[in-house]
Amino acid sequence: MDRCTTCIIPSTYPGVVFDAEGRCNFCQSYQPAQRANNPDALVALLKTKTADGPYDCVVPLSGGKDSVYVLYYTVKKLGLRAIAVSYDNGFVHEVAIRNMKRACEKLQVPLVIKESPRGIHKRVIRQSLRMSELCGSYLRLCADCGLYHRATVLEIALRYKVPWLLWGSSTAESAKQYELSDLGGKSTRWTRFRRKFVRAKQLYLGPVQFSKLILYIPWYRALKLYGRWLMGAPLKGGYKGLNKVSNRPTIVRFYDYIDWDVNEEVAVLKEQLGWEHPEGKESRFDCFLHCFGNARYMQDKHISLDGTMLCN
Repeated sequence: MDRCTTCIIPSTYPGVVFDAEGRCNFCQSYQPAQRANNPDALVALLKTKTADGPYDCVVPLSGGKDSVYVLYYTVKKLGLRAIAVSYDNGFVHEVAIRNMKRACEKLQVPLVIKESPRGIHKRVIRQSLRMSELCGSYLRLCADCGLYHRATVLEIALRYKVPWLLWGSSTAESAKQYELSDLGGKSTRWTRFRRKFVRAKQLYLGPVQFSKLILYIPWYRALKLYGRWLMGAPLKGGYKGLNKVSNRPTIVRFYDYIDWDVNEEVAVLKEQLGWEHPEGKESRFDCFLHCFGNARYMQDKHISLDGTMLCN
């Protein structure tokens, strides 16, 4: 198996092509992300809308360094009245929980952590693992985590009439966009069908396995819809459904405006907020399920999900 001499992406990755020097087509067409460092523009933007309630903005938290730094900067540098929100699916690392509580206590910011109602998330994961056992490969295990998190954030923002939502991400960082680059650069019905078709071919299901899997799917879908109903998330449309909610806050991708040095950022968080991480793992430790995504990518494409993002 060949790998790119620059980013180590393997020849098994969808759409990859190597040149004579062993560089992949992704590296050949790579353009450095334009990281803006314009805090004045962020301040000017936030002044365009004022709060009608007790908080200026909602900061979604995971307990990782990026989201905690957003909260730190929002309070210490911007002087905003923030409220922090998180969703606990039942698999959140205890270190991440401690980071969120400790940071909010030191910054004197209220923290709302909504737990998975009636253990629905664990029930969905259990069903997904049963299906994965039949297929011999991990199926979807994230089970709407992102949707539930956003629904929780939106619920709090609407309750307190918060005008701004400061998300700890940028438009430049997206593993999905990297994955879609060989499919036209954006998600469409065709690209989604194509990914599902490729995935189905990789499972190699026999007639008996397929007949058993068909019996699991309706219950799996029913559990997911039940979870969405319990969480107040759209039953159809996913993120697009949330975007249709009236009076929703304006989403600001924090790192589109603020550049940061990771080492400096972590040092500040450790010194002033007591931020910590498990030994040997500084990034993406907040959820115990993250390893399944890495395992699935490694099994299908011979590179982990984290590796894909690092290649990006």
